[in-house]
Amino acid sequence: VDLDETLIHTMQDEEGVWQQHYRPGAAEFLALMDTCYEVVVFTAGMESYASPIIDTLDQGGYVQHRLYRDSCLILQGRDRPLIHVKDLSLLGRDLARTIIVDNSPESYMLQPENAVPIKPYFADKTDDELAGMSEFLVQVARADVPDVRKMLARCHTKGRFRVRSSDHGPASSVPARE
Repeated sequence: VDLDETLIHTMQDEEGVWQQHYRPGAAEFLALMDTCYEVVVFTAGMESYASPIIDTLDQGGYVQHRLYRDSCLILQGRDRPLIHVKDLSLLGRDLARTIIVDNSPESYMLQPENAVPIKPYFADKTDDELAGMSEFLVQVARADVPDVRKMLARCHTKGRFRVRSSDHGPASSVPARE
C-alpha cells in the first residue's frame, strides 16, 4: 500500500510547520488488511520522512515490510522530469498473489494489472475511501483465486474502477462507488 495521498497527506500549516493528516480509517485499514494479507508500505518518500510517519500510523505493528524511495525506479516522465515507479517484482513475491493500492497510476505503471487504484487523499475529514476499499480487498482475499490479476481485470472491465479528474492533480483511477 502506498503512503502519500493514499494513507496520509502532508502539508504545511500557516506557521510553516509540516503536518500529517491521516486518512480516516487508515489505522483500521491496516489492522484489517493484516488479517488477510502480508502488509507492505511501498512509498516514493524518503525513509527519513516516511519511517516516523509509518511508526505513528502503525501502532498495532501490522506493517510487515517497508520500501522507500531507494527501492523505486526513477524514470524520465513526459509531464515531469522524473517519476518514481514501484516495481512489485522487488518484493520477491508471486505477482499472481500481489496487490498494490495506490493513488498514482505512474507509481504502478510496470504492473498495472496488480493495481487497485484509490482516490487521492487531501486531508478531507469526510473521506471514506478506505472503508469501501477494505470491503473489496477482503472479498478478493476470501475468493482465494490463484491469480488476483484476473479478478482485478474483471473489476476494471466492469467499471468498478474508473478514471476521474480532480482539482488537485492529474486524472487518476479511483474505485467507483456501488
